[in-house]
Amino acid sequence: MKKQSALVVILPVVTLLACAVSFVEAGHSRHSYVDGGQSMDGRFVVTPRFVEGEKPKKGDAPFHWEYQWKDTKTGKTITGRLEGLRSGRSNVFDPVGSHIFVAPDGETFALWTPQVMMQAEAKKPEGELDTDAYRSFEGFSRRLVIYRKTGEVVKQFALKDFLKDGDWQWFYLYGRQNYWLLEYPGLDTRSAPRPFYALYQISPDYTVLEFRIGANAEATHKAKERNVTPPQPRTVRIRLTDGELLDADSKSNDPLKRPGRPFVGELADKTRRQNQYVPSLDPVRKAGRFEIDATDKP
Repeated sequence: MKKQSALVVILPVVTLLACAVSFVEAGHSRHSYVDGGQSMDGRFVVTPRFVEGEKPKKGDAPFHWEYQWKDTKTGKTITGRLEGLRSGRSNVFDPVGSHIFVAPDGETFALWTPQVMMQAEAKKPEGELDTDAYRSFEGFSRRLVIYRKTGEVVKQFALKDFLKDGDWQWFYLYGRQNYWLLEYPGLDTRSAPRPFYALYQISPDYTVLEFRIGANAEATHKAKERNVTPPQPRTVRIRLTDGELLDADSKSNDPLKRPGRPFVGELADKTRRQNQYVPSLDPVRKAGRFEIDATDKP
């Protein structure tokens, strides 16, 4: 990785290869990260990489995100671009928060960005909530992107592909955070080791994603100030190999395709902080770890 600016943590290679690129935690927003993943058997691995160009005299250095796909059996690797992700240089003004899920055959992988706004030329959407201009805002794009291992997009979903007309009436945008998903019982974005583990479930083979569309407490409060009562939440399931929407009420006979908690292991707290967490490439089976500095121990 090229030399990073002062605002970015330069991660040791072992951390990058393990699973993720992470940045310094700042302000009140969620910790920034992009997590890699592997196929269920560990053969196929996809890891992210933040690439930064030379810093100009004025402004920030140009950047982009790449992925490396690897077949650990043959040693073959493929490198490509991950489009639309923010830099993560600031958790408040330029955050990033994404998860990569790799299919069992390694032919496809999915990039899931549940809450953080994507890159956009404009700082915020134009128009009112009920206008196409607002709903088509570039920052709401690429919530879920399914890639072939060679980089072609199989299918991608923007926020407007998931929200119905009535949902936009309670949808809540604060800064670079989009509030449209509910946390799962027993989790929240402060206690989950990765903030957005709280907002979805994933099948053990990483091919079925589940999430619940609905107004959280803050979104509900803001909606009621506008005399809007949010509807009951609804569950969405998507097959991550081709983007097909699945029946959220049916239960698969295959336990490997039943969505569940996306990680095992301990929750974050005052001692085990989110910015100290290093996840595994296979979080539904292997727990990540909190790298607690000696000065942080009570």
